[in-house]
Amino acid sequence: MFQTAEKLYVLLLFLVIHLVLGALLMGRAGRRPLLWTVLAEASKEVSRRLNRETRSEQDRLVRGFIVVVLLVFFALLFGYVMEKLSGLPYGFLATLLLLSVTVTGMTPVAVLRRVQKSLAAGQLQQAKEAVSAQLDEDISGADDSGVIRKAVESAAVAMNVRLVGPSLFYVVFGTTGLVLYVTVMSMHGAFGRTDRKTFYFGGTVRSLEMLANWVPSRLTALFFALAAGVVTRARPFAALKVAAEQAGKCDSRNRGWVIGAAAGALDITLGGPRRWPDGEKSTEEWIGAVGTTARLETAALKRAGLLCFAVFLIVMALSAIALGAVIKFT
Repeated sequence: MFQTAEKLYVLLLFLVIHLVLGALLMGRAGRRPLLWTVLAEASKEVSRRLNRETRSEQDRLVRGFIVVVLLVFFALLFGYVMEKLSGLPYGFLATLLLLSVTVTGMTPVAVLRRVQKSLAAGQLQQAKEAVSAQLDEDISGADDSGVIRKAVESAAVAMNVRLVGPSLFYVVFGTTGLVLYVTVMSMHGAFGRTDRKTFYFGGTVRSLEMLANWVPSRLTALFFALAAGVVTRARPFAALKVAAEQAGKCDSRNRGWVIGAAAGALDITLGGPRRWPDGEKSTEEWIGAVGTTARLETAALKRAGLLCFAVFLIVMALSAIALGAVIKFT
C-alpha cells in the first residue's frame, strides 16, 4: 500500500506540474512525448526492414512475433531499471522524468487550440502540420472540415493512449508497466494496422493491443461521458451509447470505444476511411449518432478542447482521491 501511495503521489505531482506548464505554454503545440517518438520511429524502421512483401505470409507472421517479443523484453528491462532507480534517495525525480516523456494530457488541448487559430487565420497548411505531428495518417488532401475532424480524433485517442493508459499502468504496475504499455501502443501504431502490408507482420501486436488497451479505452470512454457534463451541448449518455454500439466499426475495438465516445459526446461524426503515408487505405466506417455530420466547423475544436481538458482534470481528481483513500486506510 505504501508503494501505491508513493506512485499516486508522484503521478499527482507530475500532473500538477504538467497542468501549470501546459497552461503557460498553451500557445505552442507540442509534439508527441519523447519516448513515444523514439519507439514509434524504431518500430517503423524495424517494420520497413523485416516486413518485406516478397516474403511469405507465415514468414512475416513469425518475424512480427519475434520483433514484438524482443521489444517487449527490452521494455521490461528498461522499466525494471527505472523501478530500481525510483527506489534510490530522490529516485522520484527519475520517475518524474520518465512520466514527462511518456504521459501528456495538455498537448492535445494545445494542438486543438493551434488548429483553431490557424484555420481562423486561413492558414490551412499550418493546421495540417499541427495535426500531422500527432498522427501517422496522410491528410495532405484534407479540407478545413477534414483537418478539424482529424484534430478531434487524434486528441481523443491521445487522451486514451498518452494519458489514461500510461497513468493506469504506472499506478498498477509501476514504471515497468508504464514502459511496457507505451512500447506496445507504439508498435501497434507503427505496424499494427490490418491493411495488406501489415496484416501478418502486425498480428501479434494487434493481439497485445487488444489486451493492454482494453481497460484504458473503456475508462477513457467513461471519462468522456463524465466530461460531457461540463461542455456546451454535449451528450453524456450518447457518448457511452455510441461507443458501445459502434466500436466495432474501427479496426481496433479499443480505438472504436474512444472515437465513439468522443463522437457521441460532441454530437458529431468521426472515424471513416483513413489513408496512410505508404498509400494504403483503411475500410473503417463512420462513427456517430443518427443525424450527426462529419462536416465540422471550427467551433467543434473549442468544444473538443474543453472535453479533453475536463478529462485531464478528472484523471487528476481521481489520482488525488485515490491517494487520499490509500493514506486514510493504510
